[in-house]
Amino acid sequence: MYKLTLTSIGTTILASTFMFTSIVFAQSITNDQNPAASTSTPGTPHSSRTTPVSPDTPSAPSSSVIPGTPSSPNTTGTPVSPGTPGSSVIPGTPSSPGTTGTPRSPGTPDTPSIPSAPGSPSTPGTSRY
Repeated sequence: MYKLTLTSIGTTILASTFMFTSIVFAQSITNDQNPAASTSTPGTPHSSRTTPVSPDTPSAPSSSVIPGTPSSPNTTGTPVSPGTPGSSVIPGTPSSPGTTGTPRSPGTPDTPSIPSAPGSPSTPGTSRY
C-alpha cells in the first residue's frame, strides 16, 4: 500500500510537470509565430501599419538652463549654524577616573570546595566517559 501510494504520487508529479512544460513550450512557439502586438489574422503575413505615425514633436525644456554657466548654490532657507562646541578636551591629558557612586565591596572570598571521594565523577582529572 505504501509503495503504491508513493508510485502514484510520483507519477502524478511527473505527469503534471510534463504537461506544464508542454503547455509553456507550445505557448512559446505560438508567441514566436504570432506576437501579441500583432493584429493580423493567423496564416497571413504581417502587414505594415495602415495609419501613418506622426513625427515626434520636441518637448519644451523643463527648466531654463543656459549651457556653460555654473549653477548658483541653493541660498533659500536659513543658514546652518556651526553649533556649540562640545566639552573642552585637551589632547594628551589622561581622563580622570570615575569617582561618583560608592566603592564596590570586595565581597566574600570563594570557599574552597571539599574534595570528593576518589573515583567519583567530580574528581578533577578524571573523565566520566
